[in-house]
Amino acid sequence: MIPCDEGVLEWVPKSNLLKLNLWEGDKIFLNLLAEEAPFFSLKLRYEGDKLVECRQNGRDINL
Repeated sequence: MIPCDEGVLEWVPKSNLLKLNLWEGDKIFLNLLAEEAPFFSLKLRYEGDKLVECRQNGRDINL
């Protein structure tokens, strides 16, 4: 491994994942996995740090 400034690499229990400082799209993705959603397509578009578009299976998801 090489040094980086992205944070500390550590194992996190699944139950604590959504407590981390995550991108909004990561939260949506992790919730879909937790719900055991069947195969899905997910489009996440950001402008800067803001999530401005989220589409699952071609349909808008309310932000």
